[in-house]
Amino acid sequence: MSNQTRISWIYPTDRGLVFSTQDYSNKELSNCDYGTRFIIPSDTDNYEVKSSSLIAAFVADKKIRINIDGEKLSSSIYEPSINRFIVFKDQLPLADCAGQDGGYIRIYGDTQKGQYFISTLLAAITTNKKVFPALAGCDDWGRPVLTGLRIKAGI
Repeated sequence: MSNQTRISWIYPTDRGLVFSTQDYSNKELSNCDYGTRFIIPSDTDNYEVKSSSLIAAFVADKKIRINIDGEKLSSSIYEPSINRFIVFKDQLPLADCAGQDGGYIRIYGDTQKGQYFISTLLAAITTNKKVFPALAGCDDWGRPVLTGLRIKAGI
């Protein structure tokens, strides 16, 4: 997993969403743009959710951490695939999860409910609405799990 970084640019293509990181490079895996060029392939699971989330993070100038699909590659390639990433907004302190520093929240994006949460969060960010999460339990990495959302109505 990368360190926290911003996105320098995005480049939608027929192959997927290509992007470059501002504060992270890995020349051992990516041999283009000084190790800062990566792709979310269009044939990956949940491509629409992943690409729209990354575009929203880029537009909002939010920091991300990426997980590179090819972290076990024997040599670098043009643009390694990203299989998941985290977008940072605010830290949520939560004492229920041991070792939790408040920097991560788990949304199960492979479920219908998780996809609804992601879409709702993107809409709230776009319309500048305040969102109040309901968190319960911890996942296997010690992160709180999002179980509900409340959005402040009005302007």
